[in-house]
Amino acid sequence: MARKKSITDTQILDMAYQIVIESGFKVFTARNIARHLNCSTQPIYLEFNSMGELKKSGDDAVA
Repeated sequence: MARKKSITDTQILDMAYQIVIESGFKVFTARNIARHLNCSTQPIYLEFNSMGELKKSGDDAVA
């Protein structure tokens, strides 16, 4: 049986948005987002193929 996702794309986007609002794009990294979510970077890259895709999804969600 497949493992259930514990980190969703919505959680990742919400945390990424919070990090950018608080600290700016300088700290917008997969490792920093993962650290705030208490996980590895794997769930981030399973949901988004790249940080560019994550940023675009965040831009789309805000617009």
